[in-house]
Amino acid sequence: MKKKLVLEYWSSKGKLAPLPAQYTHSRHQWVCEIVFEKSDGFVDEFELKPTGKILLRDLLPSLNEQLDTLVPSDAVDCGFRIYRYTQL
Repeated sequence: MKKKLVLEYWSSKGKLAPLPAQYTHSRHQWVCEIVFEKSDGFVDEFELKPTGKILLRDLLPSLNEQLDTLVPSDAVDCGFRIYRYTQL
């Protein structure tokens, strides 16, 4: 399986872009990469993989909870990438 980048956000770049229209009403298998740089310069990365196919808009609340849990308040920068699994 391969991954296709669907949505990306970095705190240093501002607002989250609108959800891509082609993914708002269809269920897919997603994988999210959460990345943040700590104040000491080290970078941590985590993956979030829902157990089944879900809507992208249903993924975002759990992603937000994970960001609140994993990213320290003194992080220099943080962001995430959401990929859709594809057969191609």
